[in-house]
Amino acid sequence: PVDLKGGLFLCWSDNVSIVDIISSCFGLEVCFMLPNNPNKFWAVFVYASNCGKERDAQWQAIKRHSMLWGDKWFLGGDFNDLVSNEEKRGGKVRSESSFRSFRNFIWGLKVQNIGFKGYPYTWSNNRNGEGFVEERLDRFLFSDEWLLSFPLTTTTHIPRISSDHCLLLMDTNPGSGQRKKRFYFDARWPRKNGFQEAVTEAWQKQVYGPPLYSIQSKIRNTRMALLKWKTSQATNSALLIDSYNAQLAVMLNQGSRKDWDNWMEIKKKLQKAYLEEEEYWRQKSRIQWLKNGDKNTRYFHTCVKHRRIKNKIAYLMKDNGESCGEEKEIVEEIVNSFQKIFTSTEHRVEECSLEGMQRVINLSKSSIFFSKNTSNDSKDYICQLFGGIQVVRSSKYLGMPLGIGKSKLDTFKFV
Repeated sequence: PVDLKGGLFLCWSDNVSIVDIISSCFGLEVCFMLPNNPNKFWAVFVYASNCGKERDAQWQAIKRHSMLWGDKWFLGGDFNDLVSNEEKRGGKVRSESSFRSFRNFIWGLKVQNIGFKGYPYTWSNNRNGEGFVEERLDRFLFSDEWLLSFPLTTTTHIPRISSDHCLLLMDTNPGSGQRKKRFYFDARWPRKNGFQEAVTEAWQKQVYGPPLYSIQSKIRNTRMALLKWKTSQATNSALLIDSYNAQLAVMLNQGSRKDWDNWMEIKKKLQKAYLEEEEYWRQKSRIQWLKNGDKNTRYFHTCVKHRRIKNKIAYLMKDNGESCGEEKEIVEEIVNSFQKIFTSTEHRVEECSLEGMQRVINLSKSSIFFSKNTSNDSKDYICQLFGGIQVVRSSKYLGMPLGIGKSKLDTFKFV
């Protein structure tokens, strides 16, 4: 802190082991360990300067220090900067070049910005009238390995009336509230014993009812049969990898006295399990190719986590400008939105002035016809829009609608 301004205050619970703390004039770097977890993690908290030049120097210092943090870390605090004008409301619009330094800083650290729940802005100048400004100055940024270790991590903005900043809550294990998991077909199953028999038996079960109902019932029977068959199979390649590695570790200590045939057999099974694990994550990541031939399972694992985070709806903005972050509120807002879209409403014809237009429709000399597929609602709306225009039947003479006028019909009488 400088006098009575700024500063960071760090607290931790008894079950967290602090390994090291590195402090600077603008932040804290904390190395810690969690219960029943052998890994070391880094939590980095910053209070960046509101001066652009000083802030750039702080970004460079953080980049240098990041080499000491390993793979699993997060960075959070008051960055005093934005990545775009979308993160502010009120005040002058900033130029795109003014965001370049902070964007390059985030890109250089290769961190993930997973979004947030709650109010979109974390700071306000609390001024009345046109001088009121809100900005998202505070955030959390996460390394890829942190999100792999804690894939459920969320960030929530908690408003504080007594402060010009919101509280930021980072939760690595929020209340799951997960719905029943969907059924996903595993591309590895057809190579397993008993798969073909389970599918054939389920599909050939007698089903009574209309054709569409029969197909739905057969699909449901097949899905249930595969879930039952799955429980009797060793389909979890990750568990198989751990089991085979444990067996090889025991045999390794036996030296030349080990069963060499069994040794080679387990190594073959281990290699097969690794290939299946890679295929599993490749399927979940929805990526059907391997760039440059690099068969890296962790790459696919990362793709899955990033897609899951990207597809997650953290909060929705209502029509009245309020945000909702609870799952129940989000579901209600989505349902209400689609109900509005698909609910029939009475068309309103907006009045408009035709003064100043060089040409207007002459209703006494004009008529309109509709195709047979035009709905009555559309016909009524269009007629109301034109105000009393004559409607004619869509019959034709020599390929031309009868409503085009008698003069043209007289012209083609000789045909």
